[in-house]
This record gives sequence, C-alpha cells and structure tokens, in this order.
Amino acid sequence: MAETSEELMLSERQRASLTRLVLDHQGHLRTFLGRFVKDDTAGDEMAQDVFLSIVSRCEDLAQWPEEEAAKYLRAVARNLVRMRWRQEQRGKSKDQRAIAELLQAERDRSLDQEPDDSALRLGALKLCVEGLPPHARDMVEDHFFQGTPLAGIARTLGHSDAAVRMTFLRIRRQLRSCIETRLRERLSP
Repeated sequence: MAETSEELMLSERQRASLTRLVLDHQGHLRTFLGRFVKDDTAGDEMAQDVFLSIVSRCEDLAQWPEEEAAKYLRAVARNLVRMRWRQEQRGKSKDQRAIAELLQAERDRSLDQEPDDSALRLGALKLCVEGLPPHARDMVEDHFFQGTPLAGIARTLGHSDAAVRMTFLRIRRQLRSCIETRLRERLSP
C-alpha cells in the first residue's frame, strides 16, 4: 500500500477501536493464517494487512459482538490468502497451473471451513510458549506481548540484530512443530 502519512492519520476513536480489535483478535487471526501461510513473516504481514484493510470500518467493527468481529476478520484474511495464492500461480507453466488448481480446490475447502480450530491452536501455543526455555520465553514475551522491537531485544542482550532474528526464526519453528504435535495428539483417536 502506498498511502501518504495523511491517509494513515487516525482519530482518537479510530485509534482506540483499532487498538481494541488488534488486542482482541490478533492472536486468533495469526493462528488462523498460520494454517494456510507457512512463512511466519508473510503470515505476520497478512495479519497486519487485515487490520489495515478494516481501518475505515474499525469503529463499527469494534462495536460488534466479539465472535461476529472475529468471523469478519477471518473473511478478510481468507480473501488475502486467496490473493496470495493467485499471485503465487503467476508465472507458472500451463501444466504447473493445472496441478496447482487441483491443489487449490482442496485448500479452498479447508480455507472456507467455519468455525476454525483457532481456539485449539491458541491453547496449544500457550502451552508451547510455557514449555520454551526461560530465555526464549522471555524474548517471545518481550517482543510479542510487550511490543519490544527485535533491535531493542538485540541491544539488551548484546547481540546483533541478525542473531536475534535468527533466534526468533528458530523459536517460531520450534513453536510451530510443538503446536502441530499437540494438535495431532489431541485429534488422534
């Protein structure tokens, strides 16, 4: 998006509404997107894009019942996922596109399922974060819950930005594996 800073200016009511929506829904939304977007960075960006795309409606949306707002945000996320999938198909050969279209149909069925398993995934995530080594858990809490930028964490720890980014990449992979294992164990007979 190439908006000017003037277009991004929010009223206090919009800012408060958007903040409330982000705080209430970002965890579930990221969990939902994680089912369809395996790249953590892309998933984070898509979650941000969901909230950016609803800025004009944020005051109204913040007044909706929580589940209705969550359903609407998931619908926006679904559209972003489909757009991403279509972009990934561009530039592929005709044969590659034909195979991809078959796979796409299956992914679409999964994408359209409602309600989703976000609550289960979020519960698994909480348990997995608790199971991290203390230094990793502290880093996750500082970044994701306290909003500390990675550069700030790097300075505090005396590490390079690149080292901290790599550490977070490893932590995300560990959490993803842990979550998937917990979900398989829960869903297996």
